[in-house]
Amino acid sequence: MIRLLLLIPLLVSSLSAQVAQPRRLEVLFLGDDRGHNPLERYRFLKQALGPQGYNLTYTEDLGDMQREVLDGYDALVVYANHEQDVVPTAILGWVKDGGGLVALHSACGCFHPSPEWFSLVGGKFKSHEGHIFSPENIDKRHPITKDLPVLEAWDETYVHEDLSEDRHLLQVRPPINQGETKPEPWTWLRTEGKGRVFYTASGHDLRVWKEPAYQELVARAIRWAVGTQKAAMFAKYEKPELKLDEPRVRDRAHPEIPMMELQEPLTPYGSARHAQVPVGTKLELFASEPMIVNPIALDWDARGRCWVVEALGYPNDVPLDEGKGEDRIKILEDTNGDGKADKMTVFADHLRHCTGLTFHLDGVIATDGPDLVFLRDTNGDDKSDKKVVLGSGFNMGDTHASVSNLIYGMDNWAYATVGYSGVDMQVAGKPKKFGQGVFRFRPDLSDLDYLQATTNNTWGIGLQEDGSVFGSTANNNPSWMVSIPQRVYRESGMEQPRTPQLDDRPFMYPNTSDITQVDQIERYTAAAGHFFYNDTLLGNHIIPKDSAFICEPTGHLVSMGKVTDQGSIKTTNLRGQNLYASADAWSSPVYARTGPDGAVWIADWYNPIIQHNVVFRFWNPARGYDQPHSPFHTGHQNPGKGNAYVTPLRDREHGRIWRVVPQDRPVRKVPTMSTSDPLELARQLNSPSQFLRLQAQRLLIERGKEDAVPTLLSFLQMSASPEGVEAPLGAYHAVRVLANLPGEAAKNAVRDALKHADPGVRLQAAESVDLGDAESLAALAEVVMKAESPRDRLRIFTVVADAAENETLAQGLWQAVKAGQFADDYERDAASLAMLRQGGELIKAAAPELATSAGWAKDKVAWVAQRMAGHEVDPSVIAALDAVAEPDRSNLIRALGEKPTEKPKEAPLPPHLVKGKELYQKLCIECHQSDGKGVAKTFPPLFESEWVRGDMDTVARIMLGGLMGPVTVKGEDYVSAMPGHSHSTDDELAAIASYIRKAFGGLDEAPVKAEKFAELRPEVDARKFVPWTVDELKKASGK
Repeated sequence: MIRLLLLIPLLVSSLSAQVAQPRRLEVLFLGDDRGHNPLERYRFLKQALGPQGYNLTYTEDLGDMQREVLDGYDALVVYANHEQDVVPTAILGWVKDGGGLVALHSACGCFHPSPEWFSLVGGKFKSHEGHIFSPENIDKRHPITKDLPVLEAWDETYVHEDLSEDRHLLQVRPPINQGETKPEPWTWLRTEGKGRVFYTASGHDLRVWKEPAYQELVARAIRWAVGTQKAAMFAKYEKPELKLDEPRVRDRAHPEIPMMELQEPLTPYGSARHAQVPVGTKLELFASEPMIVNPIALDWDARGRCWVVEALGYPNDVPLDEGKGEDRIKILEDTNGDGKADKMTVFADHLRHCTGLTFHLDGVIATDGPDLVFLRDTNGDDKSDKKVVLGSGFNMGDTHASVSNLIYGMDNWAYATVGYSGVDMQVAGKPKKFGQGVFRFRPDLSDLDYLQATTNNTWGIGLQEDGSVFGSTANNNPSWMVSIPQRVYRESGMEQPRTPQLDDRPFMYPNTSDITQVDQIERYTAAAGHFFYNDTLLGNHIIPKDSAFICEPTGHLVSMGKVTDQGSIKTTNLRGQNLYASADAWSSPVYARTGPDGAVWIADWYNPIIQHNVVFRFWNPARGYDQPHSPFHTGHQNPGKGNAYVTPLRDREHGRIWRVVPQDRPVRKVPTMSTSDPLELARQLNSPSQFLRLQAQRLLIERGKEDAVPTLLSFLQMSASPEGVEAPLGAYHAVRVLANLPGEAAKNAVRDALKHADPGVRLQAAESVDLGDAESLAALAEVVMKAESPRDRLRIFTVVADAAENETLAQGLWQAVKAGQFADDYERDAASLAMLRQGGELIKAAAPELATSAGWAKDKVAWVAQRMAGHEVDPSVIAALDAVAEPDRSNLIRALGEKPTEKPKEAPLPPHLVKGKELYQKLCIECHQSDGKGVAKTFPPLFESEWVRGDMDTVARIMLGGLMGPVTVKGEDYVSAMPGHSHSTDDELAAIASYIRKAFGGLDEAPVKAEKFAELRPEVDARKFVPWTVDELKKASGK
């Protein structure tokens, strides 16, 4: 289990001091990953109790049951099956000293080796049957049961044993099990020292947990268990009412569906009262309207000032003409040190669809519609007075699929993501055209490197402390990482996979059921991340190191997941933890990032309308609303500009910037950095803050002077690491700076770092060294051979796959790969690509040992020879093969001499399919991808699909009306959420159908006629836009 709650030694006194102040209740929920699925039950309870002021936090790790952790909470809910585990002693002492225990259902079967646990609970599970029944109140005057709603549901009918005599009985179960004649004790109370214990046998599954009566029972139990004083303070906690109002919307695109009520907006103070942040932290407002509106991205300059991108034109208003936009970049300052912005300067305005910025020299690089621009302040007045268009070609067909999230990387490149709108531009005279994915570029746009395609629409990026790149996508993939960049796959004949999915397609865990979604219901459908907590101010006792922050604005939350190693890549645990969760339905966090002060900053879009378009349903469980369209859509039924539906309810008057700060200590005083003070810059390379380290690195590189080299060398010699951090992060950044400074001393220092004692420093040097320098390449061989972890091996193999061919390096590589042992396909691919890059030298290194090598390694040497076929082969390679036994020798010589197999040229697309391809690229690729292969476990493939090749009437019905529910495609099961496209014309749909049946179905047939869609439209109209199911399609086609 991934620990997300570690020691909280500093919280005890702060929480005690708060007891006298009205506040929310902190409740820790102990579950597990076994039979009762506690995490699912927790999700429903959290939505029910969050708006009432209960802060529920989830854990499955018994290691969190330490006194230092428990003292941060008012109540502990136990609903788990830790049957063979010993009860943590801290629980017993904590309850005796005044803690509140709420034991639910299976809790009476936990900790079998510990009789003291059953004494604490008051009884032990013996057996059960299952029936529909209602518990009967015995004590009808107790605050828990007085006027308690009746709970009637199917539940396991527990029978207990070893019941204690000091229980106060609240409820019994009627005698309905076989052979019973007496009621069974069901719900009771007891005290343990100063603490209180509540137990109920109710709660086997969601048939109970979804019932408001059960949720009310648990809420009352918590209030009772925390004790009179805390309950009284909780009762005094003021939460503004979440008022509802029915919007008045004229010219509705779909007047046939009912209107849905919306919550009214809250003041910043009121919204904060409905928000939950981790125990040990508090939520502070840095800025709000009217100072800022629609914040979409944040960054900080060398003086620690917060720069904010305001996207007022998003999503519909993206003018083509330069200087006609409404977006702005503002500088916010806290001049008096009270933690709130009190000065605002507009740095740049009239930008078109600005989605991010990153600092460079005396200005910022930002997006401006289709352009990447450099906005400079040449006179120091904090206002942009010079604009340079670095390049143009960011497609604007869909504004939520455009380039976004610019950040500065450890390699001194800028990084960004893009959705399916894609990029089509010239960079240094070379065409750069690609779709959704992640890319990097030189700050002056002298080069651009497309790294890897993502699984679907992409918005979000972040760096771990070693420079590894992560990000988020919409549609059920909130966490991914770059595995191996595209450039090393070129000419390899190998297909580069998309970015690995690190999550398990998790649910989100909001504090309210007032969530509106249009697809990926209850999961991540608008994920925006993926920054990390790479600081020490809040970790590890509050926010564990390497915790990723992923915004899900439709759920009004910022989730928090621990990222850990899994083979050569990573895995992200998003099981129930949030950094921020609000019951305010307007709260829409879209950007969460660790600031230079050590706090986590959140840009809250604060808007009731989040998503672009309605896929096939407009769903809000709090309203009981489930319709095929948005009730707020106005004008034409088609999407508007930016490919987003138009509504006047997209708010342009609100916006908040929050900070999650420690409860018991001040945030860090942010230093002012300047290129005129290289010693201070060097000192900040060893800061606990990754942000400050990167800022100092950038400024030292931009300064470009050799006088910093001696200080940087000392960082390497000392393996400099920030206080409280084991990894020599200061040395990491020193290497990156040295690699970008002039002079032989800096160059030699990077080469020498390849021999550093720390493997992390060696990797930074390997990724920074001149890969065309023979001496550096020879030194790189030792790094290859010393790499131990799968992650380190993948990274060093990737470096070798980028390096020039070198005898010593090839020998080291062969020693590292000849056993053929790899953690996963990603590491194996990296090794293969490295071997190919080393080509003839690799064959020479392998030749003496080929007979005794693993089968994989021997086969891969043969593959290298085949890929070299047709190229000039050094005679020394042929000579080296004399050491190879037959028939391997002859086979390798034959492979080297063969004429290479040319990849067949793709046949030009017939003219009548061109329009269909263009429409497919516009309407369909977000889900089905440009290659028609879809997204595993999320979006079904069209490529070689039996559905695409099948009955044309069925294809037409799906395209017109959509498809929902279970569907099997190519032997794989999916839960479909495909929207209908009846708003498209018959000609357009016919063109798309013709294209996909040829391109993905391989059918040589006459073009599909528009009349086919005209003929079937009345069926869809009669269904009132409700999507088809598979069974309905079979019935309609007569199958």
